[in-house]
Order: sequence, then C-alpha cells, then structure tokens
Amino acid sequence: MGTKKWGGIGAGSVLGAAVVFFGVPRLLAPKPVRHYPEGVDTLAEAVSNCRSSGLSGWELVAYAQRLVARKFGHYSAWHLWETSPRAFRNGRGNARRYNGALAMLLTELGFDVVMVHAARVRQPERPWWSVGHTWLWVTHDGTRREVCARRLDNEPGKVDFEPLTRVEPERPWTGPVVEAALRPFVAAAVWRATLTGRPVPDGVYKAREDEVQPRGERTDSASE
Repeated sequence: MGTKKWGGIGAGSVLGAAVVFFGVPRLLAPKPVRHYPEGVDTLAEAVSNCRSSGLSGWELVAYAQRLVARKFGHYSAWHLWETSPRAFRNGRGNARRYNGALAMLLTELGFDVVMVHAARVRQPERPWWSVGHTWLWVTHDGTRREVCARRLDNEPGKVDFEPLTRVEPERPWTGPVVEAALRPFVAAAVWRATLTGRPVPDGVYKAREDEVQPRGERTDSASE
C-alpha cells in the first residue's frame, strides 16, 4: 500500500477520533434549566426591563449585573458553543457568556463597556486548567469600575477575584484561543466522569442556584 494511502488512513483515523472525543460530550451536555428573574427570558426583554426600572447610573449597572447573575443558574464550561444571548436564555455559561451578556445589555443601555481578560486570577474553587477570567470595565461620568456577574453580591467596583497577570481588553481572537485550549480538558473531564460514574467536576458544570437565585423564583427545564 502506498505512503499516500497510509497517510490518508491515518489522517482519517485521527479526524474520526477527534469527532468522537469532542462530539460525545456535546451529546451528553445537560438540557437548559431556565430562570426568569423579573419575568425576563431573553436579552431583549432584559433591556426593556432595565429601561423600565426607573434607575440610572451605577444603580442601573448594579441592577443589570444582578439580573444577569440571576439568569445564569448554572456555571458551564460544557456549553462553549453557545453565544452569550443563547446562554443568557438557557441560564448557563462561563465568564465569557454571562459577562458577555452583561456587556451587551449595558451597551444597549448606553454605557461605555470594555470586556477584559486576565490569563490568571486568584479565585476560589478553580481547576488548574481554568485560571483565567473575563469581566468588564464600565465607564460612567468619567469613572471606570470593574463589573462581573459571577455572584449576586458583586457590585460595580467590587468583585470576588484578584488579577495575577496583566489585564488586557479582549481582542477578536481572545475568546476563540482561550476556549480552544479549554475544550480538550472539558471533553476529558466529561469522558472521565462518564466512564467512572462520578459527577462531572464543578469546574465543568455546576448548579449555582444557591449563589444567584432568590428562593421562590420560577425555573423550568427546556429543550435546546
């Protein structure tokens, strides 16, 4: 058999293995568990809700931050294919999803918003392979504050992490590069959990209702 044919078989085998390695975890990914704080389902509804709140300035920023935090009842690095608007509706995502949704919301409300990223931050309960973080710089009346929707008790200017490396504005390639590096670790963690019968690690998927959801708030399970 010729060298080219062997090469084609080898490339096909590698491609097939990659499809299985990454594809099966995607098929196993949990369905959405949606939250409806203030009756809000979509980002467009969040914009309308914030505009009708009667708030302005940093009070409006804080309200929007809490609204987004309440929408994301699950932390998920498992659903990296979802956009921020879709993740907002489905109530799950990582920092680029919930803070990406918050950036879109605040921009629609007229604030000056920059998404920023640090390769390493000090933050509790983070796996070694996921030590970076994405959050926002929001400017209002000449003052810039850090804003992050990770927790309900975060406020504009008060966040629950400390950057350990240089903070840089996100570039178009930042998210794709960072998440391309994350995907193999996420897939491996899902495979390990599936084969051993153990839960998926919190660094991949974690219910956050106790952190972000007030008691009595309506939720439902939904199809994709």
